[in-house]
Parts: sequence; C-alpha cells; structure tokens
Amino acid sequence: MTNETEDWHDKDEYSDEELAEFRQLLLDERERVMARLRMRVSEAVGDTQAMPDESDQAQQLTEQAYMLRLADKEQKLLKLIDKALKKFAEDEYGFCEGTGDLINPARLRLRPWTRYSIEYKEEQERIKKGFATKRNNNTVLRGDKLAKTDDDHQSRISHIKLDGLDKSTDEGLIDE
Repeated sequence: MTNETEDWHDKDEYSDEELAEFRQLLLDERERVMARLRMRVSEAVGDTQAMPDESDQAQQLTEQAYMLRLADKEQKLLKLIDKALKKFAEDEYGFCEGTGDLINPARLRLRPWTRYSIEYKEEQERIKKGFATKRNNNTVLRGDKLAKTDDDHQSRISHIKLDGLDKSTDEGLIDE
C-alpha cells in the first residue's frame, strides 16, 4: 500500500503495486455484486406460486418488483466495475474522465469503479444545482454579486463570493 502521507498530486501515474491493489479491490467487489445480483434475481423469480388472496398477490408482486429494482442497481454497478477493469488494459485506470487528472487514491480505495475525481464531481454538482455555469470549457461560479444580463447580452463578473471567501475575476463571462 502507498504511504498515505505521500502527496499524490505530484504524481503522474500510480505505481504497479497501487494498480494491482485497485484491480484486486475491483475484482473482489465484482464477486460481491455478482453474488448479490444472483440472490436478488433468485428471490424475485423464485416462489411464484399463485396466492388465493388478492392482498397476498399484491404483496408478492410488490416484493418481486423491489427485488428486480435492486437487481437492476447491481447490474448497473457491475457495468461500472467492468468498465473500470477495462481501463487497466488501456492504461487509463485512475484518471478522471472529466479532467484527465489522477484521482485521489483514497477515493479509489473507497470506490474503485469511480470515473471522476472529487473536485470534478463537485464542479458538476455545482453546475447541476445552478451555483455555476459552464462556458467555453471553464466553470464560472455564481455568487452574491453576479451581474444580471438580458437574453442577448453577456456581462462580466467582477466579484464572486463563495463559501465566505472573496475571489475576484475579470474574465468570467456568464449567461443568465
């Protein structure tokens, strides 16, 4: 295992030892997911005998639908794991799909199938929630002193206040 005090930001790639560790984590998780998937499908399609009471039938169908939804989630996770395993062959494992930067090894140890770094994922969440706007491949944060614009014009952001920190910019353009 890597020394946790080592600054991973200074690295260009992971060592063979680290990659072997991440690969094994993925293989172990894949086995657990496969076992859960088999169990859920078995529970969903097992015991399909006709029930005389309508409420029992409704309960059985509800439980069956719930197990199938859980199986679907397991199937989606399995696809993410398989995609991550394929990245080893392409020497792309451990790199954020959004930025190309190395993903924090602590994140990979918790979620070895992850596709994005925390920083990129947080940026996407801010955009999704309306706290930032994507413009010309740059994220422009929205703050308390954001200039209003009409439909056909753009305005410069002269000052952004985020999380109690003042940050100035003179080039950020934003569409409102």
